[in-house]
Amino acid sequence: MMQWTALVPMKLGPERKSRLAKVLRQSDREDLSDRMALHVLNQLQNCTSVSRLVVLSPVRPGFWEGEWYKDEGRGLNVEISEWRRIFGCAPMLVLHADLALVSAADIDELLRIAKISGIALASDRSGKGTNAQAIADGRKFEFLFGPNSCELHCKQAPEMPVIVREGLALDIDTPEDLDILATYGR
Repeated sequence: MMQWTALVPMKLGPERKSRLAKVLRQSDREDLSDRMALHVLNQLQNCTSVSRLVVLSPVRPGFWEGEWYKDEGRGLNVEISEWRRIFGCAPMLVLHADLALVSAADIDELLRIAKISGIALASDRSGKGTNAQAIADGRKFEFLFGPNSCELHCKQAPEMPVIVREGLALDIDTPEDLDILATYGR
């Protein structure tokens, strides 16, 4: 069985979930971010093919005692690329920490498809962003998280499957996302 390392980037501090500032106080945004991150980490721990779990953040989150890699503040894409350079060419997954509905089954399915095709991506619900990126082989790949990242990532690897699963698609960034999450009783 192919074993994967999952890297979970996390923002910490007052800048977390700033687009929710109109509807949530800073302390509530921080609490929401922590709860979502713990959920994502717990789901990753339940994945049969994930053998290593690394948090990428400026400081070690108080709720995390596992492996941690320091985010030096150079930007998400630079930080992930530097981590991959050090990590090497083993199978890796980048999974964002704000996927409140993600399940181990969602993650396992993304990894199953990436194992077959060598690479796979999970888009956000708009189809424009990238919520997860799995690379099974040692191919060169430039991380381009940010606006229109799904299209930018797919241009690099036109053969890359784009996975659309509810648990991988709903990232919580806007008040509308919170409303959708509420329909699930969360």
